[in-house]
This record gives sequence, C-alpha cells and structure tokens, in this order.
Amino acid sequence: MNRIVYIFILSVFICGIFSACSKTQDDDFANNVITYKQYLPMQVGAVQLYRLDSTLPTAFGASLTVHSYLAKDSIASQNLDATGDTTFNVYRFITDTLQSKAWQLSGTYQIIYTKNTADIIDANGLRFIKLTTPVTTGYSWDGNQYFITGNSSSSSDENYAYEGWSYVYDSVNAAYTTKYDTYSNSLIVNEANTTLGNTGDFDPSLYQQKTYSQEVYAQNIGLIFQNTLFYIYQSGGISPGFDQTSFGIKMTRIQ
Repeated sequence: MNRIVYIFILSVFICGIFSACSKTQDDDFANNVITYKQYLPMQVGAVQLYRLDSTLPTAFGASLTVHSYLAKDSIASQNLDATGDTTFNVYRFITDTLQSKAWQLSGTYQIIYTKNTADIIDANGLRFIKLTTPVTTGYSWDGNQYFITGNSSSSSDENYAYEGWSYVYDSVNAAYTTKYDTYSNSLIVNEANTTLGNTGDFDPSLYQQKTYSQEVYAQNIGLIFQNTLFYIYQSGGISPGFDQTSFGIKMTRIQ
C-alpha cells in the first residue's frame, strides 16, 4: 500500500476514534448535568398552595407586623417567542388562613425558561434570574442584573433593597424539612445576608439595616420555601422606627 495513502487512512481512523470518544464524553456530561428545570418544572394547569406571611411596618414605623394568608399559584398559559424562550403566565390568588373568604386574584407574574436560566418577572415588572444551569454547589451569579446596575447613594431609591445580592447554590439534592413536609431532594439558593449598622441582635437604640433572602426548591416540585426580609431601623430623630420601605415575605409550600 502506498505509504501516503496508509498514513491518511490511519489518520482518519484515529480521528474517528477520538471523535466518537469525544461525543460519548459530551453525551455523558450532558446526561449527568442537573438543570434548573428539574427544580422548577412548569406545566399549564399546575397549582401550588402556600402559606404566605407578609411583613410590613405599622403606622409611623413603630414596629413590624405580619399578615398571614393562603396563596394559590396557578399556571394559566405559556407561549414560545422567536428567541426560543418559553414564558409561563402565573396567577396568584389569596384568601385568609381559615379559608373563610372566597379566593381573590392578588396579582400575576411570569416565569421564563431561557436556554440556561429560569427568570421571574414579578408583579412590579422586576426581572430576577432565579435559577441557572448547571445546578452545582457553590455556583454563583448576579440574579438582579436586569434592574440593578450599580449601587445607589440613597435608601429611598426604588430598588435599593435589592442591591448587593449574590445568588449561590447550596446543599444540592439534600433533604429539607418545612413546617408541612420533608423533601428528599432539595436545592437551597442563598441570595442575600447582610447587616449594616448594629450587627448584633436588634436594639431599638441603635441604627440597623438588614437584608436577607433565601429560597428552597424541591426536585420535580418547584419552590417549597422562601424567606425574604429587608428593613431599615432609624434610631435617632423625633420618631425612631422602621422605614416605610421595609418589607418581608415568607412562603411555605403546603401542597
């Protein structure tokens, strides 16, 4: 056989082997990657029931008070856009915790499946990157990048509460217990945990600003727990108290 032809055939053979191996490795990697969709499955008609605890300042900021409800999130429809993103429209209904009153529509929001992320556009039009692929412990991203582009100089700015957040995956596929159930495969997303001013326990004689947010998702279920709290406590002046921009939301999945 001609030496040049022999070398050519051998080269093609070797390249074929490496290509096949590379494809097999790529397929194995793709099959082993945990994607965000496993923790936020969406299907039109699906309903999730939560206990919702909303924290707000009382009149003149004298204290923080909690209002409790039942919340029912219903996936009403979906649509595919030209970029390949799928948008799910979700309606939220609420009632009192005893369900003594009729369910009332409290708002709508959207969940968007992009190629690598799950985004939420809330009732105020803010877009958050809630989950991203790959799902692996320690992976971090800027989940508020769509509406936070820098740090403001005033706490009165509209989105001040969301500045400085850094989303990080923690405890992938670990068990998690809520008030209502235990989930064998969960995912914790730590989003924010900072304190300015008094960094110890709350003291009404000291200024304190606290930002905390964490969400927990269960595989093949979705959001099972959310705890977000932001407050500014002003200790000086004629009437010390909590700033009216303070808020909190805690959601725990019931079923």
